Amino acid sequence: MSGKPEPSVQVPEGFDSLAAAEAMLWRRLEHALSDRGAPWRTPVLATVREDGAADARTLVLRAVDASARRLMVHSDSRAGKLRDIAAQPRVTMVFYDPGAQLQARLHGIANVVDAGPLVKAAWARVPDAARRNYRGMLPPGAAQPGPMASLSGSGEENFALIEVQVFEADLLWVGNAAHLRCRFRWPAHGDTEAAWVSP
Repeated sequence: MSGKPEPSVQVPEGFDSLAAAEAMLWRRLEHALSDRGAPWRTPVLATVREDGAADARTLVLRAVDASARRLMVHSDSRAGKLRDIAAQPRVTMVFYDPGAQLQARLHGIANVVDAGPLVKAAWARVPDAARRNYRGMLPPGAAQPGPMASLSGSGEENFALIEVQVFEADLLWVGNAAHLRCRFRWPAHGDTEAAWVSP
């Protein structure tokens, strides 16, 4: 991984080399787990609906495994995005930090986990107040007579995890003087592919 952006541009921290940019990407993702105010804590997950239309929604990042290049978010197991993933597991997660003027698009393969010890352990960490979000009698998106949902059960029966195995990342810095962009690909077999690309 070699090459540097134009030296006349004052590059932000982490963009002085491809190796530094890759490390910065995963460092920022891990930081978002511990800092509730971190902009990258709430990415947008984009899927393809059964009718072929794109769909996207904001979620909370719940786990990062940098060594395995895997991310995790929570979901209601009845949500439409899980049907999207069942039909087309290729997804995109978009992270943006307006202060740092930094965007990351992560492409990966999503896998839904709705039972087993991993789900039980994650549910145990969900605060009581947040568990209410999984107790709706109707699935997400269903019509209801008023703004407040009728509740039923503990919520655990509707709780699921979405794991995303990242195979490509696109980093874009939208600075005032210049835009810088680089791309990383992690094939199932072989070395990391990294390159500066036109913004």
